[in-house]
Amino acid sequence: MLRELYRVALSLSNYTVRDCEDGMDALRCIEQERPDIVVLDLNLPRVSGIAIYEELKANPATENVPIVVVTGMEPLPHLPGATILRKPVTTEQLRVAVERALQPNQGAWLFSRGEESVRVVRIGAADRPKRLLLYGPGTA
Repeated sequence: MLRELYRVALSLSNYTVRDCEDGMDALRCIEQERPDIVVLDLNLPRVSGIAIYEELKANPATENVPIVVVTGMEPLPHLPGATILRKPVTTEQLRVAVERALQPNQGAWLFSRGEESVRVVRIGAADRPKRLLLYGPGTA
């Protein structure tokens, strides 16, 4: 039921969502579709969420895909680089975590010429005003 609730909530927030029933289906989906982010429960049938995490990190094609873990597992295993949310997790908490995890991928180089490069990053949630950050060399 949570998977369906999260799928609907993220879809309503303009994310394209592919949900998977078990760990085997998730591995197949990740390999075929190369997602921008993975929302992962650690207690999955057939292949555990921990095994999926390890597979993502071991594969050069997916090692930089952000992972948001939603779990009630105790004790929590060491998952470097993952965003961890402890159940119960509201749809808003999940949406914010997904948005934050994707932020590093939203940056774009507007102008690039050696040390004169400028990077533009948009930050903000759908319900708040956007902030535009400009990164450039030195004090320029």
